[in-house]
Amino acid sequence: MYRFLLSSRRNIVLCGMPSSGKSTVGQALAARLGMPFTDTDDVIRTHAGMDIPQIFVLEGEAGFRRRERIAVQGVAGEQGFVVATGGGTVLDPSNVRALKRSGILVFLDRAPQLLEPTADRPLSRDRAALERLYAQRLPVYIAAADARISNDGALTDTVESIIGYAQQG
Repeated sequence: MYRFLLSSRRNIVLCGMPSSGKSTVGQALAARLGMPFTDTDDVIRTHAGMDIPQIFVLEGEAGFRRRERIAVQGVAGEQGFVVATGGGTVLDPSNVRALKRSGILVFLDRAPQLLEPTADRPLSRDRAALERLYAQRLPVYIAAADARISNDGALTDTVESIIGYAQQG
């Protein structure tokens, strides 16, 4: 059933808003398909030796985006992974090109009212900021992605929708 996905060695890359479920869905998808999982935010944290809010304080958004570009280039060089990206990863066209070279890019869409603001996400700490960010980024996510999959329902439904899309390609 999943031979095409496994034999193709394509990455399945998830993009979308902060708190849209990219890491949770990515881990479940990887487990379902027997593929390794990675998260670019984890790669950034590991290489920086600090959390993302600390990077923003010390290096600003520009410093974080530089680190993100390096992490994306490394992940894009891998094959057969499920990858969760940071919410702003696709704002950089070079990131989109790199990720699409090695896989399919899935916009994991979640209704703005279901997104959760948290203090550890520097650009979406409160509801108003999160909703503004969604309105600004929605056209970018849609333009960058090969597919738009809703994550408003059950985790298993989202995973199966992504698998269904990936099998078509």
